[in-house]
Amino acid sequence: MDLNEDSLIDENNESFYDTLDDIVNSIANDKYPSPPSRALFLVTKNKYTGITKDFINWILTDGQQYVSQSGYIQLSEVTIGKQIEYLEKGSRPANS
Repeated sequence: MDLNEDSLIDENNESFYDTLDDIVNSIANDKYPSPPSRALFLVTKNKYTGITKDFINWILTDGQQYVSQSGYIQLSEVTIGKQIEYLEKGSRPANS
């Protein structure tokens, strides 16, 4: 984060992580603050159906291969499994 806006990462106060892997792991493990890191949600008025449901399923499966190169963090297998379950049921359980 370029706190002093000089377009450089200063070692003394702006260098939080040594590698991209360090940043990705911190975000994936909820150790990086929001903002700039935060979960994204896809919402619809009714249950996901048809092409919309197909697209959400693609995001959770084949689409995950494009996540990193697009600047996002891949979902964990546990999260993907839960989201596919919610997608198939049509809603999230009340205790989630």
